[in-house]
Amino acid sequence: TKHRLLRAKRMFALLDVDKAGFLDCQKLTNFLQHNTINFLPERLSTIMDVVVGSGKDISMEKFLLLMGFEGVQEADLESIELQERRARLQEAVTTFHTFDEDGSGTIDTSELTGIMKTMGQKMTQEEVEHMFSLADKHGTGEIDFENFCECLLA
Repeated sequence: TKHRLLRAKRMFALLDVDKAGFLDCQKLTNFLQHNTINFLPERLSTIMDVVVGSGKDISMEKFLLLMGFEGVQEADLESIELQERRARLQEAVTTFHTFDEDGSGTIDTSELTGIMKTMGQKMTQEEVEHMFSLADKHGTGEIDFENFCECLLA
């Protein structure tokens, strides 16, 4: 699935500590031996030999093959990531418009208070104002879409 594929890409990025675009075969073997449940050392060695071959470095494509994703190219990953970003952006736009009840392009404290009540969140005015102040970076008394997105991603 797309989510498993993106998780594998993130794992590769985390393991690629020097950001060279390759993983050291021995370091990956050690990581897998200590962080997976069902890999016997002999079996892992055989799998690594088949997937990686005689090389010492593992590319993203070889890593994905090792993780069970056959025929996936880096461009496929970029396309999936782009789709995910678009979906998150569309969700942010929809949510922002829900909060922006008067359609002004900004959210003020009364709109935030109203939406919190609608969502069943029982918050004091102080709590709402504190939450609002975290998002109102410019101190204008209004949250624009950019500030809204920054809060969502924080």
